[in-house]
Amino acid sequence: MRTAVGLALAVVLAAAQGARGAEKWTYAATANFEVYTTAGAGAAKDALKRFELAREFFAQAMGLTPQTAAPVRLIAFGSEKEFAPYRPSEAAAAFYLPGLDRDYIVVGDIDKSLWPIATHEYVHLLMKYSGVKAPLWLNEGTAELFSTMEQVADHMRVGVAPVHHLATVQQGRPVPLDEFFAVDHDSERYTTKRHAGMFYSQSWALTHMLFLDRRYMTARPAFMNAVLAGAPPLEAFQQEYAKGSQQVYRDLEG
Repeated sequence: MRTAVGLALAVVLAAAQGARGAEKWTYAATANFEVYTTAGAGAAKDALKRFELAREFFAQAMGLTPQTAAPVRLIAFGSEKEFAPYRPSEAAAAFYLPGLDRDYIVVGDIDKSLWPIATHEYVHLLMKYSGVKAPLWLNEGTAELFSTMEQVADHMRVGVAPVHHLATVQQGRPVPLDEFFAVDHDSERYTTKRHAGMFYSQSWALTHMLFLDRRYMTARPAFMNAVLAGAPPLEAFQQEYAKGSQQVYRDLEG
């Protein structure tokens, strides 16, 4: 799937660089990022500014500075219709695509929540370059947690609860944890619109709880080290928190 998407992107990018195709492409760049977009020069400039802010935050706050071979390339479509032929699944609003010569972040609609969606994909890039091989729920949950990053005066704030995630987990019912932790890249809970909303929201909620809930944040490093080393999450919860799946589930619901 990713190979086919990569080939399709190569075609659209060739059109963009040669100023061919139905859409008019705008190009802008800094030392660390390149942007190709059909949404105009203003959108390109704003995207570069925000990506540089994100890069600076992760470098200063977490010591994460990806050593990419070339500037990260953002391809930002001006509408969902333009994005549709390159979407890897019906649930994808954007995606990160590592390449042989550079890394790509592809955004489906630059005018629709660009900042959280693009930051989400940038976190995937950071995790790749840090060597972290996290299970799907933790990978997506971490990306969603930091996608809420916003500038407040001269600070960057992380952790505000997105309204759509809160609504999803409050109005629906979180997936039982044994089923949730078993979701992979081929699962319907991840690839279809009907189910993916709950998976992303529950991934965000669980990761948010691990990072910011006082009952969980102290032992979070040990828990995450165990999970990243391959321990089943439910065993790691029991080992590090002395909590079984039912207690963790109740805490998550709360």
